[in-house]
Amino acid sequence: MLGQLQQYFLQNRQLYLPGIGLLRLEQAAAELDFGNKQIVAPRQSIRLHAGAQQPERRLFSWLAAVLLITERDAVIRFNDFVYSLKERIQKGEKLDWPGVGVFSKGLAGEIRFETAVADQPMGGPVSAQKVMRESNAHMVRVGEEERTAAEMKEWLQAEPEQKSWWFTIGIILAILLFIFIGYYFSVHGVSPRSAGNQQLLKPAQAAPVYQTPR
Repeated sequence: MLGQLQQYFLQNRQLYLPGIGLLRLEQAAAELDFGNKQIVAPRQSIRLHAGAQQPERRLFSWLAAVLLITERDAVIRFNDFVYSLKERIQKGEKLDWPGVGVFSKGLAGEIRFETAVADQPMGGPVSAQKVMRESNAHMVRVGEEERTAAEMKEWLQAEPEQKSWWFTIGIILAILLFIFIGYYFSVHGVSPRSAGNQQLLKPAQAAPVYQTPR
């Protein structure tokens, strides 16, 4: 039955053995290796977790279908097999499960497990070179509208050019005004009078308010 249980374990990534513990195939996420510019493949390990729980019901249905027996007989055969394994371990025998690990008895009477799969990579590293796609168009949300990356690039480039055009016009007008002021003072001279109104004012004759009696 050891072969059938190994097949079930590899398919479901976990298997509970009553009185021994929960075997679990754990997987670590892929990692990015900045120094070598590559992505390291995920790694997997088999670990034994202590604790009491019930075997999954689908295990017995699966065993019954594989061994061509009833589900009740599958439960009996499974429990007898695991009990036999536990007895052998408790007597000091090392139980080697090929491809899974070695079960043995610890100094305090606990069941120890030495995994046969520890941080095993699931493939080779993959190159992580950055791909530059300048012409690749993708949608960008701007407020309530969606624009392509190319449209946003044109819009952002057009606005500075428009601001630069108005700034140039302002500088030209300022220079013309400065030239006009310089010309005006060169003709009329630099004095308070030259900056004021050049028209002569004649005071009006005031009408008499009374007459001397004759």
